[in-house]
Amino acid sequence: MTLLAEEDTRPASNAALNRVTRSSVRTLHPASEASAVLMPNMPEARAAGKADTPSIRRQQRDHKLGLAWCGMCMLCVTYNCHFMEPNAVDLGIIYFQPLIPPLAMLWLWSHNVSRFEALKLPYDECFSPKDRKYLAPAADIRRLATTATVVFTTWACIFASACASRWYAIAEYVPFLLYCSFCVLLALPLDMLSRPTRSFFVVTAQRVIIPARPVSWADFLLADMFTSLAKSTSDMSRAVCFLATGPSMQQLVHASFKGTPGVCAPLAPLAMASVCTPYVIRFIQCLHVFSATRNVAQLFNAGASMLLLLDKLC
Repeated sequence: MTLLAEEDTRPASNAALNRVTRSSVRTLHPASEASAVLMPNMPEARAAGKADTPSIRRQQRDHKLGLAWCGMCMLCVTYNCHFMEPNAVDLGIIYFQPLIPPLAMLWLWSHNVSRFEALKLPYDECFSPKDRKYLAPAADIRRLATTATVVFTTWACIFASACASRWYAIAEYVPFLLYCSFCVLLALPLDMLSRPTRSFFVVTAQRVIIPARPVSWADFLLADMFTSLAKSTSDMSRAVCFLATGPSMQQLVHASFKGTPGVCAPLAPLAMASVCTPYVIRFIQCLHVFSATRNVAQLFNAGASMLLLLDKLC
């Protein structure tokens, strides 16, 4: 009977010992309470994971369908390029090539954010508390990148098919609709595709283009991206110039058509101004930051921006 009594009381004593151990650990290590808050109970985490599984599967399915559609559109472009006139291929490069680097940068940013989230790195601490709430998770950025790539490849397929079929009247409107689609995608007023993040990007771009206010980390980061995309900015200005100066496709129909004016040339003042503007903005930003913080390193950054600007001009 004594042995049975001891065996019956053993679980209760173990439970009491566990409670004492937990309380002592919390007393000795206050940080464990914070870790307990950050790391939820395993059954609750599993239940939350099961609840989120349908939405995650739906996102993965939409992502795969979008990539499959993009692949089909690129096969369409590759096939129709064999039947296009050389001038039509050149115009297609002028219109569509400037958008490829920004799309690639958007995909790279979504990958970086996904790695930050996987490694639990608080990258948002670099941003100000006001800007931090507009940062989108990696899944939303990937969804936006997939949508933008679907729009890009769809219009590229339509343009290549129209040029291969000699339907130049239709192909004439495709680049205009392409750039209008991206403007609508960026300023879409509906509550979808991370609307707060898109609005934050537009507002930050305005602050970067007009560097008259105190420079935040978001402004500095976006200006650095614009500097990396300086060549794409020049190419995009050429594409817009081709769209604004008249029906460029007419040179494929009428031999007497003089083509686009010299203002759309690669070394024209408009293209050169588009290349130099990001470096000028970065130079002004560095001076703003130096005047506010007196950090000498910003003078070196300003000197580097000026040297790059002189390199582009020479």
